[in-house]
Amino acid sequence: MKYINLSIATLIEQDRREDLTLAYFGGYYEENAIEIEEDTEISDHFWLIDNDDIRYFINPSKVAFVDADDEAVLIAFEGFYFDDEEEEIKGALVFTAEEDPQAYRQAYRLYSRLIKGEMR
Repeated sequence: MKYINLSIATLIEQDRREDLTLAYFGGYYEENAIEIEEDTEISDHFWLIDNDDIRYFINPSKVAFVDADDEAVLIAFEGFYFDDEEEEIKGALVFTAEEDPQAYRQAYRLYSRLIKGEMR
């Protein structure tokens, strides 16, 4: 048994295919993940993006910025950076309309509500 303060987690990733739930602390990086019990209760204050296989519970206080266009939604967390060698952003979630339309639509609705000031 262990105590985990999920209120400070950056993101909780629940993979239904693998029956695996990971909580990320200090940024969205593989080395910052710890496995948590599948039946762990997750607070309502997290934003949820559910793409069938994986559910993402996003801590809004750990989000640096959200940007979107007709093709993709980017959710960057504290400590994100651009990796010049791999030419990609690290420490962020990216949902594309082409590769993951369900998650993209949910993330875009989230983005729209943030821009309108309907949520924080």
